[in-house]
Amino acid sequence: MCSSDLRKRAQLIFQDPYAALSPRMTIRDIIAEPLEVMNLTSSREETDELVREMAHKCRLNLEHLRRFPHAFSGGQRQRISIARSLVSNPRFVVADESVAALDVSIQADVLNLLKSLQSELGSTYLFISHDLSVVAHICDMVARSEEHTSELQSRTNLVCRLLLEKNNKKKKTNISFPTYFYAF
Repeated sequence: MCSSDLRKRAQLIFQDPYAALSPRMTIRDIIAEPLEVMNLTSSREETDELVREMAHKCRLNLEHLRRFPHAFSGGQRQRISIARSLVSNPRFVVADESVAALDVSIQADVLNLLKSLQSELGSTYLFISHDLSVVAHICDMVARSEEHTSELQSRTNLVCRLLLEKNNKKKKTNISFPTYFYAF
């Protein structure tokens, strides 16, 4: 598979919505960029229609498309990043700590959006997180990577066991819980 095919089939949602968006581009141009770079549309009208459709799916107001990233909150910027990643209709999306920089209430909103878009668009997510509650909310399968070990289990089995381990570690010592979770 060549790199252009991979770009069409896989996209990335970055952790930091502030750094992921160009301050010199309007929101319309940011969301449209993957379509234009990969030549997925044949006209500006077709591009604009897909941008408006994805903005609506990501709960962005259409009048926001003329604005620049500095005018938005962290949650809005993350929804813009999500729209940009999903506008090309990828089959595989890597979400690297995509809600870690957000407040807890905004995290829940963005996670619910990701879940609804996943079922609507039929994409597969590789969701990377340190936060067990986030993993428990969004994933079906979990791969755990800690030090030199890895394991893959269903969400229910792994999350229950990890919560027990975490509680046991807290009772014995104040050791942190340095684990990466990869949710599918």
